[in-house]
Amino acid sequence: MHNAGLPLCTATLLASIVAITPPLAAQSPSKRTSEQIRAPYDAHKGEFDHLLCDWEFTSQSPEFGPEH
Repeated sequence: MHNAGLPLCTATLLASIVAITPPLAAQSPSKRTSEQIRAPYDAHKGEFDHLLCDWEFTSQSPEFGPEH
């Protein structure tokens, strides 16, 4: 018994690959200098430090007093 769905799936897969490949091949590699690559990093490097640092909390409990 011949499975008619397999050639259709294969043709669809090949058409998808052909449709995707030209845009990827058209992209040129980045020719930025190391200073150009580093500038955005340096401009934003401290913006999320508050998420990475050590967190400290203080509280005041009527039963146990101040906590840190």
